[in-house]
Amino acid sequence: MAILIVLLSATLAACATLAAVLGILPWIDLSVLISGKPFHLGMPVQLTLTIFLLGLTAFLPSSARVMALEVSHRQFKTSMEDVARAYHAAHAADRRG
Repeated sequence: MAILIVLLSATLAACATLAAVLGILPWIDLSVLISGKPFHLGMPVQLTLTIFLLGLTAFLPSSARVMALEVSHRQFKTSMEDVARAYHAAHAADRRG
């Protein structure tokens, strides 16, 4: 679910930023007063957020590989044949000394 949220957020942020660059959508409106002087930080904040989200998507393939590895280590099945083989091998080794 988290992977889907990151992908969706990155896609939406990239589309909104591209639309803002092309003039289709406005930039985020974020004005801050510092020492009485107004600073318009909408564009830098939007660009930074978009780059951050796109950067997170670079880790998704490795995250998927790790999750697959963890799942494969948790899913194992032991049959009665495996138990019998292990029992036989252990007792045969005991008899040999």
